[in-house]
Amino acid sequence: MVLPVASAQPGLPAPGGGFQACTAVACGTIGYAWADDSGAPVGHVTVAHLVSEVGQQVTSTAFNGVPATTMTTLKSTHDADLSVVSAVSADLSSSITLSDGTVLTASGYASEGDVKTGERVCHSGWNPTTAAMHEACGVADSIGPTAKCQAAGTGTSTCVLLVAPPAGSWIGGPGDSGSPAYSYRPDGSITVIGNYKGTTTDGKAIIEPVYAAIQIFGGHPYLGASIIPHGPLPANLTTGSNGNRSSKLSPAGL
Repeated sequence: MVLPVASAQPGLPAPGGGFQACTAVACGTIGYAWADDSGAPVGHVTVAHLVSEVGQQVTSTAFNGVPATTMTTLKSTHDADLSVVSAVSADLSSSITLSDGTVLTASGYASEGDVKTGERVCHSGWNPTTAAMHEACGVADSIGPTAKCQAAGTGTSTCVLLVAPPAGSWIGGPGDSGSPAYSYRPDGSITVIGNYKGTTTDGKAIIEPVYAAIQIFGGHPYLGASIIPHGPLPANLTTGSNGNRSSKLSPAGL
C-alpha cells in the first residue's frame, strides 16, 4: 500500500529530523534526513527499538506546518539500534528543528575517527524534560570502535559513543530515543553525529554514530535543501539558553 506523503508549509521544505513520532505502544524522536548513495532523500534515521521491523509504521506528531503523517520502516537491523523510515514530506530538508522552533541546518556528518573525546555533543528529543530544555548537551566521554559496527543480534552496535553531561545536569530519557545527536560548527550549522538511544547506569548518553548507519544501510545523511542556508553567520544568530549558537525561526515560519 502506498501511503500519502505530507507536504510542508508551501514554499518551505519539511525538517529532516527532531520531531516526535509514535507507534501504537511508544513514542520517540525522528533523528535526521537520510539519502541513498545517489544523494536523493529517501527518509529519516531513528532507533530500531522504536520501529524494529521493515514495514512497521510510525506516525509523526503534527509540527511546524507538516500534518501528522504515517511513515513506514524501510530498513532495520537487529545488529544495531538503527532504522530508516520513509520521508515525512515529499519536500525534505537537511535541517533539524528543536522543540522551541529553533532550526539547525545540518551541513556535514561525522565519519569514522572524526568525533574526539572531550568534544561537545548535543541532542534534541521529546522527553518532557529535554523538550523544555530544547536540547541536552555534554562531552564525548568514550569513543567506541569505528569499523565493523554491526554486532549480530545484540540490538546495539559495537561503535556507540558515550556522552557525559555536566555534573548534576540532565542528559536524556524516554521519548528522546532516536533523537538527532550533533555538534555545532563555527558558522552556526551542525555536524550530524548520530542518534541518541538511551543512558548508561551511570548517567551517560548512548549515541549510535552516523557512520554505523552508513556501514549498515548504505547511503548517508541528506545534506541537500536547507530551511536556512549555512554560511556566514546570519544577522539573526542568537545564543540559546544552553549557550549554543543557532538561527531562530518561529514554529509558524517553517
